[in-house]
Amino acid sequence: MAMKFNDSLLLSFLLLLSLTSHGFAGESGIPVPVTAPDYAGGLASRSALTGDLNGLRTSMTENGLCVFADVTTVYQNILEGGIREKDEAGGSADLDIRMDVEKMGWWKGGFIRLFAESRFGNFINSYTGAMAAVNADGLFPLADENETTLSSAAYYHYLSDNFCLFTGKLETLDRDFNAVAGGRGKTQFMNQNLVFNPVTIRTVPYSALGGGLFLLIAEDQDVISLTVLDPNGEPNTTGFNDAFDGGATFMMEFKTNFSAAEAASHQLLGFTYGTKDYPQIDNIFGEPERTKDAWCVYYNYDQLFWDEKDYPGQKFGYFLRLGYGDEDTNPIEWFYSFGLCAQGVLESRRNDTCGIGYFYSAASDRFPWYMYDDEQGCELYYNIEAAPWLHITPDLQMVIPSAVNSDTSIIGGVRVKIDL
Repeated sequence: MAMKFNDSLLLSFLLLLSLTSHGFAGESGIPVPVTAPDYAGGLASRSALTGDLNGLRTSMTENGLCVFADVTTVYQNILEGGIREKDEAGGSADLDIRMDVEKMGWWKGGFIRLFAESRFGNFINSYTGAMAAVNADGLFPLADENETTLSSAAYYHYLSDNFCLFTGKLETLDRDFNAVAGGRGKTQFMNQNLVFNPVTIRTVPYSALGGGLFLLIAEDQDVISLTVLDPNGEPNTTGFNDAFDGGATFMMEFKTNFSAAEAASHQLLGFTYGTKDYPQIDNIFGEPERTKDAWCVYYNYDQLFWDEKDYPGQKFGYFLRLGYGDEDTNPIEWFYSFGLCAQGVLESRRNDTCGIGYFYSAASDRFPWYMYDDEQGCELYYNIEAAPWLHITPDLQMVIPSAVNSDTSIIGGVRVKIDL
């Protein structure tokens, strides 16, 4: 039996450390410390709800301990269509801790990441008739359970400036960085198909034991990564007792960053191959036939433009995602999404952002004709910065679901995110 984490202890841990929240970023997907934001100022201007705590947060960051905590709540209503008209409210509380062990006085080249998350409330995902969730935040850590987990506990060690090894329990969603369409469904788009590429779901577990390496190409900060994961990993179990039983998932990615002429772009090309026994799509009744492997290939692109001289704070960007998977085992055979995003469209609201996106998800041809068809949809959002720590986002989606007996869904909602 897999060992489960103690929920009450983890909740106490989350509440304690949320008092010292701090963001952590790395466009390459590699954990690197960032400069502490300015926590000073009044309630309307500081970056976190609880401020700098008399300098404690800044001091902790300077000494190698970076902590970020937030709470997100979403209300959504199926205004028309779907399986049934329904409204629900739910959300998440996340805690992301990064430790630079050299700055902490331990040893050189080491970084530790701990990521804890909790899901609460209810979500309308299962009522739309869509294969993909209209609220990606409701999928994690577990789609059907309100639970608190330690989804990542990983160690990264730099043997040189350009070479990093890592191991531990790995959370895989954040690897798919996109400046225009990402954010785990908490800051930009909410629909799963506009947050990450769905062709990876069959082979890449959300949270699993694993390890690998990063290789940085120093001149242009391109990154090659190789990762091996336990294909049966779950966020609410340690996984040590049955790790890699029956197979493994191998993942290779190449990421490139480019900035020129007031424009920045990021590109990612990835390939996954899983060796465990996966169920075949065309025999879903009774005892399903099994196959020995599954694979997918995917591409992720974004480009962001800005003009700080004439329009301070104004930015404009676009994104594209492509994916193709093995139709024998992958529910999604091929996929694409694209869209636009802008910041500071209104001169008086330079920190507000907005976006519009479209996706098309082709179900495997191995599904019986009377069950699932292709799925497509679009989403429009406007993210209002009421304060640097408080964002309120009205959201509207239209989804033509894959379930053949479901009508086109119109979903309205609002999201509130608080950085603690």
